[in-house]
Amino acid sequence: MNRWEKTRECVQEISRFVIAALDWFVKVAERLMVLGIMYVVFYFGYLFYRGSLSKGQKSAIEFAAQNWKIVFILLIPLFYLTVRTFLEEVQVAAGMTRAKKALEPSPSSALPPPNLPNPVPDSLPVEE
Repeated sequence: MNRWEKTRECVQEISRFVIAALDWFVKVAERLMVLGIMYVVFYFGYLFYRGSLSKGQKSAIEFAAQNWKIVFILLIPLFYLTVRTFLEEVQVAAGMTRAKKALEPSPSSALPPPNLPNPVPDSLPVEE
């Protein structure tokens, strides 16, 4: 193994570590954002129930009520991965997962290749 191969392997190890660390960070950040938004929603609901909303909080709720489509568009990507992961875990826990089918070759791949003309003639002139 020469020096360049060792260097390439080292760079690959570092890149795998960085990608794994960034993936972990994104997962943690997504979950913290979801928890934070849920906290704000339940806190505003609690304050609304008690009737102790401030003027700024009322205007924020009115803005969200008037522009509900924007809020909806922003929440879909935020909650997508969390909800999908949760549903996959529920399926595994409930035993609802199916065994993956083995890929069978298609009938067209079992056929021999078509007879095409040979682009190279059988007898080439030989130079001696």
